[in-house]
Amino acid sequence: MEERLKISGKESLVNVESEESVKSYKKFALILVSSWLGAIAGRVALQHIPSVEPITAYTIFSAFFFGYRFIPLGISAFYVSNFLVWGGQGPWTPFQLAGIFFAGLAGYSFSKFSLSGKSFFLSLLFGTALYETAVNIGFGVTTGLLSPFIMFIPAIPFSLVHLASTISFGTAFYSLREAIEKEVLYEFKILACRLAPAFRNNTTGKHYIAAFRLLSFRKFRDRSEAQYMEWQSAELSTKNSGKHKRI
Repeated sequence: MEERLKISGKESLVNVESEESVKSYKKFALILVSSWLGAIAGRVALQHIPSVEPITAYTIFSAFFFGYRFIPLGISAFYVSNFLVWGGQGPWTPFQLAGIFFAGLAGYSFSKFSLSGKSFFLSLLFGTALYETAVNIGFGVTTGLLSPFIMFIPAIPFSLVHLASTISFGTAFYSLREAIEKEVLYEFKILACRLAPAFRNNTTGKHYIAAFRLLSFRKFRDRSEAQYMEWQSAELSTKNSGKHKRI
């Protein structure tokens, strides 16, 4: 009888916490979708200003802080926005999408070294340079003008404008990082740590844990299982003492 009460107590705790984790998941998903739509709307609104668009910065930011799995968000945003801007789709589209992919890859690669502001700034520089290289090569391939002087020299002013706009938008996105981490991912991290032992051999539980690993920042994903358990124990002890503090 006592064992059944313990089991039912654990199940009720898991149900409550799983509902809270879903709320955190939905909150983050809402932020993600809103920013994706905002990046598309921004490119459409700024299409009459050459080389000024927020999608490159959005892709680098997403890959830098959330991982390579978020690179397709930037690629899809660029592809969708092409239907809404002057010029639309064309033979240049694959090169644009390749450029966005390499920009996101630069963001992810720099995050492997450091998550500092300096590292993020360098990822914006290199990411934009890779994007411009891919697009300018695409211009040469689609027009048959493969001379480096024709592909790159005339594009320098536009590339500099694009770099300035990417840094500007990237700075704006970076200012949101701390708010997202505090308001959403921290709570999701703690809930996932609590759910891990109970859901270790449960399909539904693995879904929540997988979602946590997908959504959390790289520095959280790199934590060992022992540290997850340490977080869990600390949170339970503070909960029992009636106090709440950040780990």
